[in-house]
Amino acid sequence: MKSIIRETQYKNNHAYMIENDYVLAITVPSIGGKLVSIFDKSTGKEWLLNSGDRELQPIASGTKFVEADMSGWDECFPTVKPCTVSGTEFSDHGDIWDMSWNAESMAGGILSSVMNKYPTCRFSRLMTLQDNRLVLSYDVFNSSEQQIPFIWIPHPQFSLSEPTRILLPEPLNELLCVYNSDQQKINHIAAIPENWVIDPICNQTGEKYYTPKPVADAWSGLYGLESKSYIKLKTDANIARYLGIWIDRGLFNDRPVIALEPSIGYFDLLTRALENGTAAYIAPNESCKWYLEIELGQSN
Repeated sequence: MKSIIRETQYKNNHAYMIENDYVLAITVPSIGGKLVSIFDKSTGKEWLLNSGDRELQPIASGTKFVEADMSGWDECFPTVKPCTVSGTEFSDHGDIWDMSWNAESMAGGILSSVMNKYPTCRFSRLMTLQDNRLVLSYDVFNSSEQQIPFIWIPHPQFSLSEPTRILLPEPLNELLCVYNSDQQKINHIAAIPENWVIDPICNQTGEKYYTPKPVADAWSGLYGLESKSYIKLKTDANIARYLGIWIDRGLFNDRPVIALEPSIGYFDLLTRALENGTAAYIAPNESCKWYLEIELGQSN
């Protein structure tokens, strides 16, 4: 099925849109290559949270994530939390989400890329559509003379507009709680409820979970109990070996969201991933490539 690609405007920002009969997606290059829309045309459901009353505009370097628009889908690389590695300071949510990217129509999709200053590398993402699937193909090229360590997660803020079930592979039955607004519940193993449903409420609570060990089947999803709509994220378990789940019921955002975060490296801090041996490395003049497939649909 042929995709339609065109340049457009989104909230007064230059944007690129790709669509077919099933899916419509929009990215804003000047705001970290942010995805601002993943729209299921068959069900009429928009999965990504919009910026609401916050300004959607280019972001100053070094801005804290919670001070920005808190919307859409951002790429976190080479760390998530701020840290210092070999004397180099890395920003909150990484160094590329607040940079202006380049974008062009290429190979039947939208190629977005940005040149990171340190580590010196080009981070590229090709967006294509295959029927009801949005496919993100990543390529990080190391143009320096030294190997580059990194971790990566996507940070999609999926709108929690209805009671929503979190979908996980069946063998997975427990998660490590790494953050909780109730500080007493941090760093413990939690059993996954058989029917894990998150209600669309804002009570100023939040928590984050990670798989305690690498996953063999690297997918996760959400299912809206009212709309019967689902979104499923699938990636390569040989590279993105962990999964994070962030639930925010108005703790940081002004509306409830869920983020499904397949992860290269464990977890959130590049320094921690270097210590525990889960950071990825790219040799000089080499690339690291992976993909993320996003399937949309409706099911009873």
